[in-house]
Amino acid sequence: MSGTSTEPRSKIRFEEKEDIEDEVELKIKRRFGRGLFVEKYDVMDDSITIKLGNQVPKDVSDCRDRDRVLKFITYSPVFTLTAEETNNGYLIELPNRSEIHEGFVDRKKAVARKLDTTMAKSIYEELASFGLVQTQLRGVKDILWVVREKQPVDEEEIYAMRGRGSEEQTQMYLHVLEETEFIRRDDGELYSDENLNAHDELEIESEEFSKLVLGQIVQKAYHTLKDELNLTLLQHYPKYAGSYYYSALQRDKPDLRLDVETITDNLHTVYGDEHVHKWEVEKKLNELARADVVHKDDDMFYGDADVFADVASQTPV
Repeated sequence: MSGTSTEPRSKIRFEEKEDIEDEVELKIKRRFGRGLFVEKYDVMDDSITIKLGNQVPKDVSDCRDRDRVLKFITYSPVFTLTAEETNNGYLIELPNRSEIHEGFVDRKKAVARKLDTTMAKSIYEELASFGLVQTQLRGVKDILWVVREKQPVDEEEIYAMRGRGSEEQTQMYLHVLEETEFIRRDDGELYSDENLNAHDELEIESEEFSKLVLGQIVQKAYHTLKDELNLTLLQHYPKYAGSYYYSALQRDKPDLRLDVETITDNLHTVYGDEHVHKWEVEKKLNELARADVVHKDDDMFYGDADVFADVASQTPV
């Protein structure tokens, strides 16, 4: 990665190529701390690239058993060094501390985004059945109803139905539905496509339709719906579920008991949402428990075995 910091950089020199592999990690640790390590070392014709990772300690203790377990979480790569061959050995320009920190933050964000996506794909049917989520996806259901009942539908009629003030959002809805093969566009007209036809027997307003059809949309176009359309409720539930499962995955323990304070700390450190109060976290966890995404035991939460297995198969945290 390239940093934007104006802090000065320093350089280290090695006489021989072999010296780099033997000594560079020790020099890096002395300069930046023991958490930094060489994750990958690649030798090319005229240069050597060295990918750096960072390990940070994380308390993943069971709040019921109080078993005091500390795991080291790896984030990599956080920075890539290049050793250039010169007339006087090999020269490596080191990053400054702010560049290392930027790389670490970027990797944390990537981990959070991956976990967020995996959680959404694992619990999409439960997400789609939540009343608040259905409200935010009302526009999708309206479009699907019109296309199914009135096809072929002039695309302009959809814009007229939803109002010109919603033109940009309507355009994105149509794009998502086309990409996920729920509708088909043909010369300005809309038709149902195979994923809508596959559930032709279900009423669009039925709970079964919400779970099956909207669930598939959430699964296949989650980040488009959440980020580009700013449907924030879709983001909340996977994020709060992920704040529990992050520790459970690190322990490889689906029945890990965590209290609200610990899950809130995960939300703050993994997702960076430091403004969220623990009571808000507890409220969302209770909703997830009612949908069997997690389970509650007195004041502690633990995982669902099926959700854990599904997430663990997709998430290398």
